[in-house]
Amino acid sequence: MENKTHWVFDLDGTLVNSFPSYFKCLNRVLGQHGVKLTDADFDKSLTMHRSKFLSYYIPEKFIPEVSAEIQKDSEKESALIQPFDGVLESLDHLQDQGVKMAIWTGRDTRSAGMILKSTGLDKYFDLYVGGTCVENHKPHPEGLAKIQKHWDCPSEKLVMVGDHDVDVQGAQALSVFMARVSWVHKNPPKCEQSDIQFFHVHEFHNWIKGVPWKKKT
Repeated sequence: MENKTHWVFDLDGTLVNSFPSYFKCLNRVLGQHGVKLTDADFDKSLTMHRSKFLSYYIPEKFIPEVSAEIQKDSEKESALIQPFDGVLESLDHLQDQGVKMAIWTGRDTRSAGMILKSTGLDKYFDLYVGGTCVENHKPHPEGLAKIQKHWDCPSEKLVMVGDHDVDVQGAQALSVFMARVSWVHKNPPKCEQSDIQFFHVHEFHNWIKGVPWKKKT
């Protein structure tokens, strides 16, 4: 693992606990249109572009207005979102080892930047690619490929860290080592497609501390 010099992280559900506020926002806005979301609906909202998700529940003519309202709520809530306990210590350790780090998120780029700034996470990352930076959304690997191209880094030096199937599929498409994290989900199943899986932040932290890093020169 000492050759893994470039690490890409998902944001929501991986670094920050943002799902409760996002789901609350979706319920409030779509509730105004008579839509009551289920847990399965919430899961679906994490796997596709917002406009496509909304098209399943409201007429097309309302989508721009509803999407804008969700965006406004999302930006307002961004100041309240916090990293998971232990995440900062893990990022500190990786930064101390001199690895490069980036964010690949399905969240819109503007609110992702606001979360990174308000939480202080921005100091760890060279760049971030959000859902509004690409034409094809997760699980399509366009965002990950964009980061890889920016770094001019071969796949064997990359690690992808994320909490969802779409992260796993994106990493697989580019033959990138995948670390699946499952600390936000209740009773998560074992992921056979990822290279390694963690159910608690401290497990992930202990793992990265055990990697035989090369000393910085």
